[in-house]
Amino acid sequence: MLPSRPAPAGPFTRSIREALESAVSPAAANNVLADALKRASLASVPEEIEPFRRFCEGPFHLAVRNAMGESAIEQVFERLGHVLWMATSDVQALEAARAWSRGAAAKNRAAAHAGEEEDSGVHHVEPLPTRG
Repeated sequence: MLPSRPAPAGPFTRSIREALESAVSPAAANNVLADALKRASLASVPEEIEPFRRFCEGPFHLAVRNAMGESAIEQVFERLGHVLWMATSDVQALEAARAWSRGAAAKNRAAAHAGEEEDSGVHHVEPLPTRG
């Protein structure tokens, strides 16, 4: 039987590790992350935007401050801030596109029932793959 391999780390986990390792050694980064996960009662870093944001603002922030001091918080969170901004922007853009697509589809259905010509714009938005 082959030994089990750990699941690959998701993008938020990799981002946290990269941010920590910009300030401390990989071993120290592991300790800080383990402390944050313990504080949050989690087995792994959340890979969904809102749980990740709450994790970063709460248990992770406390673990960084306790292990590395106030001065390290700015360095670590500056790196993470970009990741959070990008993830939030992507989610908001996707939600807006889906909402627009649903609204346009409803408008076309109403127009078809009223005998009007349908809008010829492109209204289909491909869903993004989800994490399994």
